[in-house]
Order: sequence, then C-alpha cells, then structure tokens
Amino acid sequence: MALRRWPVIAAAILAITLSGCSNKIGLFGEQIDPDKVDETKPANPFAANTVHLDIVQGDLSKVAPSQNVTFAGYWQQAANTPSDATLAREFMVSGMAVSDRQCLAWFEQLGQAQAKAGATADDLSGLGQLSATLMGLANASSGSIGGVSAGFLFGKQVISADTNAFIVTPDIGTVKAQIVQLRAQLAQRYKANALLPGFDYFQALQDLYDYDDQCSHLSVKKFVSDAVATAKNSQNPVASSPADADDALTMKAAGTTLGTLFANASGPLSSDVVVALYATVLAGAQVKDAGEANTFKTALQTAKLTDGAGAFQLKKGVTSDTLKQVLSVYNGQGALDRALAAKLAPPAPAPAKTGIAQAITAVTPLFKNPTPAPTQAQIVALFGLVLQPGLTAAQVANLRQAAGSTLVDGNGQPILNGTATMDQLKSALTAANADGSLATALKTALQ
Repeated sequence: MALRRWPVIAAAILAITLSGCSNKIGLFGEQIDPDKVDETKPANPFAANTVHLDIVQGDLSKVAPSQNVTFAGYWQQAANTPSDATLAREFMVSGMAVSDRQCLAWFEQLGQAQAKAGATADDLSGLGQLSATLMGLANASSGSIGGVSAGFLFGKQVISADTNAFIVTPDIGTVKAQIVQLRAQLAQRYKANALLPGFDYFQALQDLYDYDDQCSHLSVKKFVSDAVATAKNSQNPVASSPADADDALTMKAAGTTLGTLFANASGPLSSDVVVALYATVLAGAQVKDAGEANTFKTALQTAKLTDGAGAFQLKKGVTSDTLKQVLSVYNGQGALDRALAAKLAPPAPAPAKTGIAQAITAVTPLFKNPTPAPTQAQIVALFGLVLQPGLTAAQVANLRQAAGSTLVDGNGQPILNGTATMDQLKSALTAANADGSLATALKTALQ
C-alpha cells in the first residue's frame, strides 16, 4: 500500500522544488539580477541593509514628473501638431528611451527564465534518480519505478519544449549585446534623418515603430539565424574587429543621409567624401597640412557638393546648421573622427623585401646581362652554386642548368659585370637569406 504513495510523494517533492524557482529568488535567497535604478523597492525580501540603498536612492514613489515630459506627453503634443518637426523629434527620442528600457527588461527576464529552467531540469533529473533508487530499495515493482521515472522525464521534456519556444538563443548575453549595438546604430540614423526637411509626426511614428520592432521575438530570431548563416558562408575566417564593422556601417549610413542634403549629389556619398565633408565642416582644426585640405576640397568639388568657390550646394530648405547637426549625430561614437585620423595618418612604410624578392633586387645589377631579371628558380640555383659547399657533381650540374647561361658560365661561375665582385654577390645572397627562405627553397630544389 505504501508503494502506491510513491507517485504522490514524488509529485510533492517536485512541487516543493519548483516552488523555490517560481520567481527571481533562488532556494537560498539568492537573486539572479540586481534591482534596477528605477525600481521602487527591492525585489528580494531576503536582501539585507536595504536602508542604505534608500539613503542614496530616495523614495521613487514620490517621483511624479510632469505629464508633458513623459513619452505619453510628448506623443500627445506631437499628435496635436503633426507638422511640428521639433515635437516629432522629441516624441521619437522619448519613445526610443522607453523601447530601450523595455528591451533590456525583456532580455533580463529571458535570462532569468533560462536560469530557472536549467535549475529545474537538473532538479528533476536528481529527483527522478532519487525516487527510482528509493523505490528500488523498497522492492517496488518495475512498473511503478518506470511510471515515476516517466513522470520526471515528461517534466524535463515540457521544460525543454518551453525554452525552445520562448528562449530566442542559448547565448542570451551575447545576442543582447549585439542587439543593443544594432539598435544604437539604428537610433543614430533615425536621429540624423529627423533633422532633415519634411520630418513630421507621421514619419516619427513610422521610425519609432520600426525601431521598437527590432527588439522582438521574430526580429531577434532572424538576427541569430542570419548571423549563423553568415558565419557558415564566410570565406574569410579572420573577421574584422566589431569596432571596424560598426564604423563601416556608420559611414555607410552617414553617406546615405548626407547625400539627400545636396542639390547635385547623385546618390549616397562615398566614405571618402563623407570624411572630406566632416573635415571641412566640423574638423578643420585637425587638418594641418595645406595639401590635405586641398585634397578634401577637390573631393567635395568632384562630388558636386560645392561650387568653384567652395560654397556648399545644399537643397532648398537645408541650412548649414542642418549639415553640422547631421555630421555631429553620426560622429556621436567617434566614427567620423577615426575615419579622418586614418586619412591624416602618414602612410605606413612599405615592408622591407626579404628572401628571394630581396635577392632579385640586390643581385640583378651585379650581372653582365641584367635583363631580363632572374627568376626565383635562377636565384635559388645561384644561391646554391655560390654559398653551398659540398654539393655533388650531379647537384652542381642541375643547379648550373637551372641558373641558365645568362647568369653562370659552363663551369658554374657567375657572369658578373666589370665592376662587381664575388664578395658583393655573396653578401647580397647572404643578406637575402636572413629569413632562411633561400636555404629552404634550395633544399626543396635538391630533393
């Protein structure tokens, strides 16, 4: 009779365990996430010294901002005067702030759910094993043990199905960081577009809806899917740094927006023209060299952004202040500054030639017949004849043939010009072999 109670006992143990995982607090009072700055009271009833937080934070329940400076207030004002661009911008920016907070809260609860699901699944495994062991010790029938085990297995399957459906990715932290960065770039573009002529409440509403949708289950699922597909199809295993990729996206977006400001622009501006525009309008102090300034001036004229006198050819309704504001928005994270610094940086010195390339350059003038220049195979053969003692007669004959009659005579001696010496030839070949490339190539040729 007692054995029949095992399923009931197991269910009771399961219920007790799951009850400890029903919120943000663990079985021992541990809290998955800290309270946020805008939460009015600690979520953890076990938290100690909350009075010290109150001294710093104060009583948030008494904070009652004017309705006019809330998202709802900005929305009402913009909707009442839809043609007012300033009200439309304030509405959009305030809505982005609300969307950002809700997006972070969504990722936070996904992380908590993932942690709780993992802990519960582990608990189920442990309880299932414990129940089966105890029932075995009590000589319960195999059918009873199997039934209890099946119950615990079903519980794990339910948890797995739930997490697969609702948790957008196993690596929530990484995806969250990428989505935040993606939305930051999108916000930058929308804020710049909001400075353009014709921006109104309806455009702000459309842009805000699109921005908010980027933090949704379907959008994040697609982002993860696209990222996996890109990684699989990438032909270059060495990717550029995230900062470089972000700057490239910013420059592209800036070129698209800035191209709409000019009367004669044929489309989006190239990155070089964007840099020239930024250097001319906002960063003139960074351009010290007259030649560099002239290069930027020429780039703007070639792109038909300025006339012969250097005056900007803006569209009707676009002012120089609008141009400055758009450039400032896109340089919010320093992307334009970095692009300009790269343009102004002195060119890197050409890497010194080494190995066979160095040898060809160094030894060619020493020969009586310097044209055409020796091939790589001839240089390797020459290196062997001049600097490698102990070669067999057959090896010498092969190298002499490889060197060719323009470099060596029938005895394998170099045919130098009237002023060159054998010591010069040896020194040039020795220096070229500093990296061991000539010796390695010779070893391969002799095999």
